[in-house]
Amino acid sequence: MKDNSTTLERSKSGKSTNGGTGFGWWSNGTQTMEGLARSNASLMQGAFGIAQEMLAFSQMRLRANIDAWSALAACRDPEELIKLQQSFTQSATTDCLNEANKVATQMADLLCGAAKCFGDQSART
Repeated sequence: MKDNSTTLERSKSGKSTNGGTGFGWWSNGTQTMEGLARSNASLMQGAFGIAQEMLAFSQMRLRANIDAWSALAACRDPEELIKLQQSFTQSATTDCLNEANKVATQMADLLCGAAKCFGDQSART
């Protein structure tokens, strides 16, 4: 007999399209929810830390930009202007690359920590 139910109806009833149950991963509901809650808490704490890091970097670079513009405005000859501009560009590039590396490392640590929180919880089942 052909099943004329929609995918939504099958998922609500717990039937999958391949004949098994569609929510097998949910069999340990309480443990799964606890793992998800711990994982989400870890993600939120890490995201907050990354946001703070990026804000601190933005403030530091803003100060450096203001100082650079002040120094450029005080230049009296083209040679000094070029040297200051070159120095500013090099330091800005170095700072941005270092910050990108730091944030990428923090993001990787954040995701590994969240996965570990979830994995630790599901290992208890």
